Amino acid sequence: MERLVRVEKFLLKLRNRIDRVGIDVSTIEVRFEHLNVEAETHEGSRALPSFINFCTNILEILGLEICADTMFGMEC
Repeated sequence: MERLVRVEKFLLKLRNRIDRVGIDVSTIEVRFEHLNVEAETHEGSRALPSFINFCTNILEILGLEICADTMFGMEC
């Protein structure tokens, strides 16, 4: 832990020194070709960040399919 703190202090001092001297640090730009991104989303009330939806999402991840609306007497 102490080592991490020392490294962090060193990096802060280095960044301050570089800013004071006016050195431009080069940046790296990464581009991807033929990149596909997939995501699962919820619609309607399931998209809201509530405790019930959080618990339902965890159960779905674990493989237990449950509809949050059935807890309140509504149909899925």
